[in-house]
Amino acid sequence: MLPATLVTTQLIDRYQLSASCVELTLLLSKPVRFEPGQYLNLQLEQFRAYSVAWQASDLRTIKLCIDTSSAGIGSSFAATAPLGTKTPALMPMGKFLLSNKDMPTLFIATGVGIAPFRFMLSVLRSKQPITLIWGLRHDKDIFWQDDWEHLTKRLSHFSYQLCLSKENKNPYYYGRVTNWLKEQVNFSNHQVYICGNRAMIDEVKQILIAKQIAEDNIYTEKLN
Repeated sequence: MLPATLVTTQLIDRYQLSASCVELTLLLSKPVRFEPGQYLNLQLEQFRAYSVAWQASDLRTIKLCIDTSSAGIGSSFAATAPLGTKTPALMPMGKFLLSNKDMPTLFIATGVGIAPFRFMLSVLRSKQPITLIWGLRHDKDIFWQDDWEHLTKRLSHFSYQLCLSKENKNPYYYGRVTNWLKEQVNFSNHQVYICGNRAMIDEVKQILIAKQIAEDNIYTEKLN
């Protein structure tokens, strides 16, 4: 794994994914290889960590997915920084990486915790069953659905379930990801990747362990 270095980023595009999330495209001052699941620390007034959702083959262009609903400095930057803005960042960071275990895989995310999974799923070549569970509040919060549909066509062993906690609407599951997990029969032979807030991760881990998933097959990344 490469050591982190300070690299200048330039904001070259902003795309509104939903009412509260934007996708930023950053150009790096030099090529940096990110492993799927890694993040960068953007140097604003304070460092802010953001998972990389995509990286171009030239290793100089990356995409981030940022929640703009809060009043924090990261949200403000994501929503209002002019195109062309240059910002230093430490990269690559993190050890939330795909394992080399050949076993069924479950990805569980809430909100912008989906970002590292978009990158991971784009490179995953396992022949074992792969399931993505993503929790949001409302139908209007959903984005990147074309990506998941494309994966279902490319990989016959991939499936996904979207969970809406505040809206009962077909074809989505009505409830939190933890409710969905409790209703499932058996994941004991799976490895599981979880990305979201600390409370969600702690609750999901308890459910998984109760369903006989070994702790060393559970990988987590907590959002700030």
